[in-house]
Amino acid sequence: MIQSRLTNNDLVWEKKTTANAGFDLVAFNSRLRFSAEYFYSKSKDLLVYLPILMSSGNEGGSPAVNAGSLKNTGVEFELGWNDNINQDFSYHASLNISHLKNKVLDLGYGQTVYYTSLAKTEIGKPLGQWYLYKMLGIFQSDEEIQNYVNADGKVIQPNARPGDIKYDDYNGDGIISSEDRQIIGSPWPKLELGLSFGINYKGLDVNVNGYGRFGQKIWNGSAATAGDFANNQNNFNGIIPWTQENPVNDRPRIVYGDSRNSRSDQDRWLENGSFFRFSDITVGYTVPSNYCKKAGLDQLRISVTLQNMLTFTKYSGLDPEFADSGIFTIGSDNCSFPNPKAVQFALSFTF
Repeated sequence: MIQSRLTNNDLVWEKKTTANAGFDLVAFNSRLRFSAEYFYSKSKDLLVYLPILMSSGNEGGSPAVNAGSLKNTGVEFELGWNDNINQDFSYHASLNISHLKNKVLDLGYGQTVYYTSLAKTEIGKPLGQWYLYKMLGIFQSDEEIQNYVNADGKVIQPNARPGDIKYDDYNGDGIISSEDRQIIGSPWPKLELGLSFGINYKGLDVNVNGYGRFGQKIWNGSAATAGDFANNQNNFNGIIPWTQENPVNDRPRIVYGDSRNSRSDQDRWLENGSFFRFSDITVGYTVPSNYCKKAGLDQLRISVTLQNMLTFTKYSGLDPEFADSGIFTIGSDNCSFPNPKAVQFALSFTF
């Protein structure tokens, strides 16, 4: 038996140091609540996957090592209000807003940059920035192809045809190569928000909870996979590619056996990942005690809860909130299963 995948038996748990400073305010007979907090954390011994030559006998990918170090800083604000209008009616509401920034301090073993197929992580910069080819549009004619030149007059994509993607020659050398990949966007939200609201009127109660993230970019893996016409795989129904009769500027022509227009490491598959979701909406009713006693009960409550039933987003994938494949590809949606929607009915009673 031959071991084809190297393992690291010396892995340890991540170590984290945290500190925070905050301010809390309660006013108007505890009806108003406000808090502000600044937080700082430093993580050490993060898992980094270290490339090893296959000549070492390793054929199972890069083994994990404790090498990374990361700093997180951020602020969080919360505003809340609750009030009892009278014996029958009360309500409460709260709003939470936070902003987080991270910076890579160390990647270990002398590494200053760490690449994945889609992202770039560099010391002094945030984790997992999108590092892709930039699409400038679609070539509509042979004339446009010949006119796409660098500063020296060199035709940048001489083998292109009308309907092919026009890529950004980022380094200006007149050739589209891996050197033209560039930082396109961030998978990290600029703002996170939480919302809670509830009312109680006699025996009726309604509670609503929601949250959202805004400003992040998501790589849509399902769209990238289904948009690959270089082989005979399944594709999305209804895709209308570039043709002479349909000269669109956002979707290329189909080329079988050629990945020039279907490669996954281009910004065509990046989408706005902002969303707001109502995670829980609960409506309940508590039966008056005089009716309960007639039935031999102390209390009886009936409720229905809607989970994840309403999400506002422009993301075309199944769900803008998904299980990622690690900190270095935090915004990569590799056809992840969506959060389930559910309707729950509850009946509770006490004797």
